[in-house]
Amino acid sequence: MRTPNLDALADGGVRFDRAYANAPVCTPSRQSLLTGGLPHATGVTLMGTPLADRTTTMADGLGARGLGAKAPPPRNVGARSIVP
Repeated sequence: MRTPNLDALADGGVRFDRAYANAPVCTPSRQSLLTGGLPHATGVTLMGTPLADRTTTMADGLGARGLGAKAPPPRNVGARSIVP
């Protein structure tokens, strides 16, 4: 089977051969991507735990420098915030 689009994507993409997650469940891992903080430092250690309002996200930092995001990140980075 020919897959020219997939082949082009693979040729121009990045291969992650060593990817690590800092938590075994998704919510703490997602909050780490949004904040740059480790789960134990932000208090988000369980699935479904919301970020505290005082937590600064990358979007907050970019916005403070005039590089705003198109949409603010959800404070609840749990499964219910992305799955209807």
